[in-house]
Amino acid sequence: MSFNLDNYEPVEDRLRRFWQDHPEGRILTELVEAGESRFIVRAEVYTDRDDARPAATGYAFEIVTQRGVNATSALENGETSAVGRALANLNYAPKGARPSREEMEKASTRNAGPELDALLADLEAATDIPRLRWAFGVAKSLGRDDDAEAIRQRAEAVKA
Repeated sequence: MSFNLDNYEPVEDRLRRFWQDHPEGRILTELVEAGESRFIVRAEVYTDRDDARPAATGYAFEIVTQRGVNATSALENGETSAVGRALANLNYAPKGARPSREEMEKASTRNAGPELDALLADLEAATDIPRLRWAFGVAKSLGRDDDAEAIRQRAEAVKA
């Protein structure tokens, strides 16, 4: 994948601007799904704490990994990503750069190699279709066509 991380901002910067603009606002997060190896988090952003409906929402999906920060903090990363996406939906993101810097760092193939290798080491046990799709995309982007084909076959076996 080729992109410049400097074009993406951290969620912290979006939050800072939001609180400057809406000191009476509020942000709520909810754990929508917690599985063995994944989390889905929803964030709601309100421009006034008394608003009955959120001004924007955002969702995030995180996979628990064997190594790296998501080995211990996948849920926390999901919450941060959901808040960042909700703020982007409220126009707190540079034009053309809706994902946060944190999300783009996770998408970077230079950071995905070890997680991909961990999945491949125990491919026969992999049953999470979203994770297999992610791994397939990473393998293809790294030019690891044999690994991508093995992952595709595993996904087909899981679906059957």
